[in-house]
Amino acid sequence: MTFKAWCITSTQGNDVVAYCGGGDLLPGVPFSACHNATLGELPLDLVAFRQRPRIQIGTVKISTVQLIKYVANTLGGIHFDPEGKSLKSKKAGVLISSAG
Repeated sequence: MTFKAWCITSTQGNDVVAYCGGGDLLPGVPFSACHNATLGELPLDLVAFRQRPRIQIGTVKISTVQLIKYVANTLGGIHFDPEGKSLKSKKAGVLISSAG
């Protein structure tokens, strides 16, 4: 499977700000923004799509999978907590068991 995705293809300087959105704001106009970076549409397999940086601020890069994990774990969504130590996972367990 191959995806066509907007990616950060090059950067210059230390004050890079780049965001590669998913999809188009208008047909043919990607929902992306950049400063001191160049974006380009690339064909990527699933592994490359997951690992490729989607956001960069300065030298900090965030991949697709890091972004998904952050949203799921931090913002109250479903998250991965195999040891059940998180307060959020205990709340989620109560909600799941009471909904079933």
